[in-house]
Amino acid sequence: FSSELNLSNAYVRDLWEHSDLGSKSLLAVSIPPHGCKIYRISATPAKITSPQSQPVRLVHLSGKRYAISGAGRANIKVYTLQGVQLFSVEKASGNQFLDLSDLQTGIYVVQAVRENTLLYAGKINII
Repeated sequence: FSSELNLSNAYVRDLWEHSDLGSKSLLAVSIPPHGCKIYRISATPAKITSPQSQPVRLVHLSGKRYAISGAGRANIKVYTLQGVQLFSVEKASGNQFLDLSDLQTGIYVVQAVRENTLLYAGKINII
């Protein structure tokens, strides 16, 4: 990796197999015809996050009111299906309530993100 990435050693992660290959100075693999391999090569090891003690859940309360539980101090974001962010709640804590009464009828995506880690992603159908 020294000539291509200016690194004598790099940390390699096989993204296809979801496995860390450790520190390497060279990566040589055999790829079959029509095969695919995807690797992340970086100067530092991949950040490993521990699983949540409780799952993050989106709970419908009534009408256009929802609650997100188990997200801790996460950023809650709501998007259209085309990826346009409509609004976000920064550093929500505990059980965060979402009042979506301003949204028109349709399907939306809700995400809970903490420290660049996606904790929850789900779709809601506003009727």
